Amino acid sequence: MLRKENSDLRRTLALYEEAIRQLAIENDALRSGAAVIPLPNRSMPALPGPS
Repeated sequence: MLRKENSDLRRTLALYEEAIRQLAIENDALRSGAAVIPLPNRSMPALPGPS
């Protein structure tokens, strides 16, 4: 049970890390005046719910 929860938390953390990384890149581009081209949305797995 705890291993599954740990795995779910690691997967959730990876999703948040990727979202934050993308936002940071976009923020830097906007602050420098570069054109930001939106990328198509990727399908992301649903976040794990409470067990």
